[in-house]
Amino acid sequence: MLLFLDFDGVLHPALDGREPNFCRLPLLESVLRAAPSVSIVISSTWREAFTLDELREPFSADIARRIVGVTPLLEGALRHGEIMRYLELHATHATEWVALDDAVVEFPRGCPYLILCDARTGLTDAVARELELRLVQMQSAAF
Repeated sequence: MLLFLDFDGVLHPALDGREPNFCRLPLLESVLRAAPSVSIVISSTWREAFTLDELREPFSADIARRIVGVTPLLEGALRHGEIMRYLELHATHATEWVALDDAVVEFPRGCPYLILCDARTGLTDAVARELELRLVQMQSAAF
């Protein structure tokens, strides 16, 4: 199972510089600890400026180990297209996945794989519960 993870608007509010970067990371990590079979792929634009090792730094060691890569940079492509390309290169047709993102415009209308955060707040308890439920459903489907 894969989680495609955006940073801005998910791990911290994107439109409010008053809160520190990664202030919502503990909430995400608590969800991920309950779903140990989930690997993480960074889809954030941060991948354009930082190495994979640098992207892992804010995460706790147990979660950082589960970050397996980044989506490719495809000129002119939406984030969904970059995710699809990653899946073509690194996954099988049976790979379950979900994207945690704040940019609905980066995905096809009604994309069933998108869990949407509000850019003004980042990850909230309600969205974390939705992610938790989706990961449980994906794990059940995998068996």
